[in-house]
Amino acid sequence: MMLANYIGHEAAYQRLREQPDRPGWDSSAQLRSDIEILSEVIEWPAFPKAGRLLEMGCGAGNISLALAKRGYQVHGIDIAPTAIEWARQNALQEGLQAIFHVSSVLNVVEFEDQFFDIILDGHCLHCIIGADRALFFATALRLLRPGGSLCIRTMCNEVPKVLAERSGFDPVTRCCMSGDRATRYIGLESDIVSEVVNVGFDIVQMQLVTGNNADDDLDELIVLAVKP
Repeated sequence: MMLANYIGHEAAYQRLREQPDRPGWDSSAQLRSDIEILSEVIEWPAFPKAGRLLEMGCGAGNISLALAKRGYQVHGIDIAPTAIEWARQNALQEGLQAIFHVSSVLNVVEFEDQFFDIILDGHCLHCIIGADRALFFATALRLLRPGGSLCIRTMCNEVPKVLAERSGFDPVTRCCMSGDRATRYIGLESDIVSEVVNVGFDIVQMQLVTGNNADDDLDELIVLAVKP
């Protein structure tokens, strides 16, 4: 059984929040790139253009708030209390309507079943380890209405040698290790697609954003799937 340390994100958010002008988990440049990619995904024909949306692993709420600006009814959850406090502050500063909760993506109890039209993986899925991944997908399936959409954005495929050494990447489990704890799962594209299908979603569109190995960038798999 793989061990994880999800609440370790709390200490990371505490450190990041002390950095002047830091918008959230990502730097300002990384965040701009992230929002640009998401903006392209939103334009996919099958991506819902309105509705009640949940970002799972919302962090400081940067992506949630970008979606709120587009008119979505946004909720966000994260296991780290500092992240949620930061997200609420960001929403207040920007004058945007979004609701944030401290909660685990493995067992969301704040909402009724079939409450959401859209669920967005806020780069959270690659932090979910082993058998917990099935709980993540089951939670998403339960919270979506029939016909609702799940959008996944997750690291995948090959790990550059330098990055593998720095992150403690184990090619057998495909997990990055810190001591005896797994911190990231960097699965193969085909395996991640199988996870989505096997839990009961229908995939309607996919895209692989290829990383730059020279910069230690990983590929990112974007999947848009629908609950039957």
